[in-house]
Order: sequence, then structure tokens, then C-alpha cells
Amino acid sequence: MSKKYNITSEYFVISGSTIKPESLIVYFPLKSMVFNVNPEAAELLERIKTKGEPSYICYLHTEETFLDQLEKMGLLNGPEDVIPDLPYDSKPQPTRTILLLSDRCSLKCIYCYKDASIHGDLMPLKIAEATIDFIFYNAQRLNEKIVEVGFHGGGEPTLNWPVFTSSIIYTREKCKSTDIHSQITLCTNGIMSEEQARWVAENIDNIAVSLDGPPDIHNRQRPFASGRDSFQDVAKTLNFFDKINKKYSVRMTATELTDGRLPEIYQFIVENFKPHTVCIEPLYICGRCETSHCKPPAKESFIHDMEGVYELARGKYRVLPYYSGNRVWGLTTRFCGASGSNFFVTPQGLVTSCLEISDLANPKSDLFLYGKYNTSSEIFEFDIEKYHRLTQLRVHNFKECASCFIKWHCGGDCLSKTPDINTIAIERNKYRCELNKSLSLGNLLQQMKYQIEETTQKETNNLST
Repeated sequence: MSKKYNITSEYFVISGSTIKPESLIVYFPLKSMVFNVNPEAAELLERIKTKGEPSYICYLHTEETFLDQLEKMGLLNGPEDVIPDLPYDSKPQPTRTILLLSDRCSLKCIYCYKDASIHGDLMPLKIAEATIDFIFYNAQRLNEKIVEVGFHGGGEPTLNWPVFTSSIIYTREKCKSTDIHSQITLCTNGIMSEEQARWVAENIDNIAVSLDGPPDIHNRQRPFASGRDSFQDVAKTLNFFDKINKKYSVRMTATELTDGRLPEIYQFIVENFKPHTVCIEPLYICGRCETSHCKPPAKESFIHDMEGVYELARGKYRVLPYYSGNRVWGLTTRFCGASGSNFFVTPQGLVTSCLEISDLANPKSDLFLYGKYNTSSEIFEFDIEKYHRLTQLRVHNFKECASCFIKWHCGGDCLSKTPDINTIAIERNKYRCELNKSLSLGNLLQQMKYQIEETTQKETNNLST
């Protein structure tokens, strides 16, 4: 009589193996295990999963050997999977914030999600300090030892220079008086004087600078508001950071203009500058795209290009390229803190969970804007019902993600890029889903390749001894 087998860990069968074209891939994401099987083994697993097997069934010797191996790996007859969920509070108690200091920008990027201009609003220091006070208050009450203060846009945060610098000095002073540490981050267009760049280098822990590639691409996608080229100004800032060995990352946007060129662009960036990472994100049509008619890269082109970038990074350059939808190394139920934990404050004192949705005119504001700073009472007020609605936007609540092999990695992907917020729980962004699945599969294949090479090397070593 054969033993009874139960599949106690979620798995997916995926076709497309380039290692063994005749085989399939079985992936257990919550156990971080992936391997090839033949169609008969895949069918056996599916039979056990969907129908169950009576305890008296007799398996073939090869089947029982295979199932016993899976049992030893903890994939059969083991404890049930634990969903990698993140708890949330019944009310907002953030110890991290991003201040959207400015709706103004010196550039006029052809794809800006905010459509920022030189006439936008600036955050007053009172709101910035109130935000910092609030996260320190929460950190003390929750006995947290670190707070995070970030600066982003909207527009370009350093255009609100007095409030930008004062906010950082204020944060450092509160650290001294509370014995709480801080992490300061900045996302910038890189347009600043050398004096400003030096101050940023001395006072910011993590810096991300937007650069879209060589001059012909960058200048076309990210010109000054006047129309003047901006590449040399950004390059000057990066060269200064390199000169003083300041660590930073580069963030670039891929559009139809970059089709077929991403490996070349990546190579240009890492050969001319010294970024720690290069973040490459495909364009999403919103904001100024609707008038500039700038389009995203073609799916096939972006996938092929990114595979080329990864190959360059594994080989010659060793500078990590990053795309937010391709992250098989982590497990999560959400793409980012837009699902309830982000506490981002706009120049007007509105609270949003998404950087890209920061004003009431945006059609998606009803979902993401969940609070405001009351200048009269000097307290933050929250719409708790909206906040709770955000906290439920997790991948295990998205019907379309139920059968997707990367759901525990992408977390349902970016909420703001959902085609319709009214159907957010049942419809994802299919363009990004295809990118994410294809590139993630490439990562899994690479992982299997390393495993095979490692096993072969061990066997070779054993024979030699």
C-alpha cells in the first residue's frame, strides 16, 4: 500500500523552459523552489491537487520516488503555506513620509505624470514641520528607533530650496532630542548648482537622479521648460557626485523613443557615470503624455531590451539594473505602500498614498487621497473608511491575480496604473502584467541555470577527489 500525498504548498506549472525545451517548469513561490519536470510529473501533481488521492492507491516506483523527493523538500505533506502578508494599523500611524515640496519644475519632461510647470505651488515650512513632528510622535509612541523622510515630486523638490534644507535640519535636530535616527532620501532631476549639489551630498542618505540616457534621448524626453537641452546640467551634477564618491542611483524612463536601445543606454550610463543602481521603468500614459502623445515602449521591445540589459549587468558591468515589476527575490502581498501605509504630503497639505496621485483634479484622487493637514487645528485628519479601503488592496484580494505565478512577487503590481479604479480588484494593467511575467520567468530560468551549474560543479569536485 502506498502512502498518501497531499500538496501543501501552492505551485504553478509554467511552459517556456529554454534549459530543457521538452520539459515544464514547476514553481513553488512561497518555498522559493523552481525546477524542471516532464509532462507526466506535472500531470501527477495536478491530479493530486485537484482530485486528491485515496490512501490505498499504488504509484509507480518512479512516481513514488519523485513524490518522496518533493516531500523531503517540504512541498508535500508539510505545513500549509504562510501568506507573506503585512499587518496594517486600524488608523494611520506613519513613521515614514515623503514630502512633495513643489509642484514647480525647471524641466518640461514629455511624459510628466503631474504636468508640473514653473508656476506650481510650493509647500510652506509649517506643513513640512508638522509632517515631521507627526512621524516622530508616532515613532516615540510605537518605540520605533528610525524615521524616514523623503523628498519627491510633484515637481522638483529642490526648487523649494529654503523649505527643503530647513526640513532636513529640523529632522536632524529632532533626532538629537529624541534619540531617534533618520534616513533622508531625495528623488531629483539633477538640475542644481555645485553648491547645492555639495549640500545635498552632505545631507542626503539616498539620492536618485533622473537621467534618460545619452544626450539625444535625454534632451528629447527631459528638456528645460524653455526648450533648452538639460543633459549637460544633469551630467555636471552626476560628475560632481562621482568626484566626491557620493553614492546615488539613476532612474530612467523607457518610451517608444528608447525601443531597441536600452542595452546601449544602460551601457552609456554605467560607462560615463558611477551609479549604484540603474532603475528602468516603462512609461505609463498619464499627465503630459496625453498632450505630448508620448507612448510606452513596445512590449516585445522592452522585454528583449531588458534581457539584454540584465546580460550586460551579469557580465561586464556589475551595476544592478532594476525594474519594479521584476522582483522574484522577494515575497509580498502588495506592490508598494500605496496599499495603506504610504504617508505622502502635497504642497497643499493633502495626504496621498501614491506619488503619482497628488491633487484633487486627478480622477483617481478619490481612491488615493485619504487625509489632509488642518492648518487651523494643526493636526492631520484622515478619512478612515478610505484608509481601510486602501489596506484591502492586496494581491490575494485581486481575482485576476489568483492563478498568476508571480503574484507573491509583484503584489498585484502598481495600483495607480490600473486601467479603472472602479474595477481595481478584478482588472490589472495587462501591458505591465505581460512585462512582469516574461521578465520574471527569465529570472527563474536564470536561477535554474545557476542551480544546474552549481550541481554540475559539485559532482565534478566529488569525482576529482
